[in-house]
Amino acid sequence: MKDLATEESKQKEKFVSDYLSPLLRAAGINVAKAEYIKDQDTGEEVVLITHVNGYKRERCVTADSLIALTRDTIEGL
Repeated sequence: MKDLATEESKQKEKFVSDYLSPLLRAAGINVAKAEYIKDQDTGEEVVLITHVNGYKRERCVTADSLIALTRDTIEGL
């Protein structure tokens, strides 16, 4: 079970890095980057959005599929 969770985390990290972060930068909404972070103690998963002015915000994406992760990250930007 742990290997499956580890693989899912790696997949989410790669998805955010390779696809979601460039999408947000290209959208012209003042986003500098997005990063996937998983807390090893709690298992909580977040996407950390950093705006060009340095402002940072977190979006909880725990247990999300990739499409749900995308929706939850973009919602409200």
